[in-house]
Amino acid sequence: MNPHGVCVQVEHASFGSTKGSGIQINDVVIAHGMLLAPLCLAKNDDENPIQKLGIVMKNIQSCTQSRNPRSIPIKFKVLTKKCLCLSKDGSGSIQEYCKPDSCSESVEDARVCSLYTYGGIQDITNEICNWTDDNTDSTITSLDIKLVDRILPVFIILTVNKTPKCVGFEEILYTAYSAIRNVSLYPGLPLLIESTPFGNFSLVNSWSQGIVSKVIGSKSDGIITDARLVHGCEGAPIYSFEKGVKGPLVGIVIQTLSWCSGERIGFSLGLSAQHVLKDVLGLQTITDYIPFSKSKLEISNSKVNMEDLSDAVVFVRCQHKWGSGVVIDAASGLILTCSHIVDHAHDSVKVLCKNGNVKARVMYASPPSSPYDLALLSVGRGMGLKQLELADTPPVLGEKVLTVGYPLSTESLVAANRTPTLTAGCVAKLSQRGGPIQTTCCTHSGVSGGALLRPPRQLLGIVVSNLQCDKIIMSSFNFATSVEHFRTPIHEYLIKKDPSCLQSLSVNNNCVKMEWALPDCKL
Repeated sequence: MNPHGVCVQVEHASFGSTKGSGIQINDVVIAHGMLLAPLCLAKNDDENPIQKLGIVMKNIQSCTQSRNPRSIPIKFKVLTKKCLCLSKDGSGSIQEYCKPDSCSESVEDARVCSLYTYGGIQDITNEICNWTDDNTDSTITSLDIKLVDRILPVFIILTVNKTPKCVGFEEILYTAYSAIRNVSLYPGLPLLIESTPFGNFSLVNSWSQGIVSKVIGSKSDGIITDARLVHGCEGAPIYSFEKGVKGPLVGIVIQTLSWCSGERIGFSLGLSAQHVLKDVLGLQTITDYIPFSKSKLEISNSKVNMEDLSDAVVFVRCQHKWGSGVVIDAASGLILTCSHIVDHAHDSVKVLCKNGNVKARVMYASPPSSPYDLALLSVGRGMGLKQLELADTPPVLGEKVLTVGYPLSTESLVAANRTPTLTAGCVAKLSQRGGPIQTTCCTHSGVSGGALLRPPRQLLGIVVSNLQCDKIIMSSFNFATSVEHFRTPIHEYLIKKDPSCLQSLSVNNNCVKMEWALPDCKL
């Protein structure tokens, strides 16, 4: 049986019950530790969530040793829903409208085979250490960071077979590992997640799509994705989804909603399924890791070279502010970014590139009154930069695009891994009067000045802002300044080297200003 998503329910005699996502492979079910979080966060008592987690973990561990599981205060069930109207080829296409008697549900008792802790999680979380849960709302998304640290590496291995012991689960997992050990994982890989959002059984096997935004960790075992996921999706299977076809298992969701400085993060975190299965089976001493490809990206049948992107989109810092920048002339070291990143201290701008942390001169910065939030930097020659092409045709509504930048980053994180983060989306709205390009890409603080890209390397615009609604930043409603608005002045400057050529970017047209009069939040 191919891996597929299921709903997993856990019931505790003292702490209540909850549901979440899991993966079933034949008779073996893998659930993630985040399933236990709601049990530890009950609002009707003052007991420490960490102490509760310790009790729950001890109870689960007892399940693997007790000959009488009925005496253990914690129980697991696996809930599945099947629709006979689905085509037999597994593609998920509907042959006819679902009939009431064509869908079936099942509930099976599950036995705990192993409580497993993944050893490499700290190496991954070090790269996202500024993702915190500092939201003031007291919902599940406000998990105490210490509780998350304890739960994040935990996996619960269950079996739903009727035998009294966990027989052969290692063999099943080894077969699954063998089937995916040669599957490539790379930035831009289209993904499909099959989950149970909010732990609601009515939503079991809901689909969400995205891409691999970035691969992190020294073993390339961490997956950052821009797929739209919510709590309850932890433990869900992540499949490749190239050319719209559900492919092999590539990962497992381990964290969804987080916050960073009051900003809701639109990314989710997963672990490579290869590495998890290999670790569970004790195969980590075998050095047959599949190397992480930095050069392959398939979006709209176009490939992006990630090594080139690392030299064409750079990290920009100005005192306490930071963002991204796009190289528009590699030979002379010219970089386009956002004015709001550098406008407060022109003498303190630095760019992190192949040659290290270098000082940049601000050649131009648009004034606050200008709708175009742009600045031109110069780092000089010989910096090993590469440049993107300015798009020769404007974007069209619905066109698939990428954003490229350094969201939620720090200088030390980027210095350790200069690979930028990618997110995929489409052009949601266009303006004919000098206004922004609106996209559905997931963007966050630090992407300002980054590239809006038509793969493989055509620059459509510079990312500048997000929409803000009721003080909440909407990560999938964002805006970019089109190449069409700065193509001519930049071209003239490259020829004449006269900064006055850039003054035409300081637009004072009321119609254009109205197009940009949005309740935005600078990134």
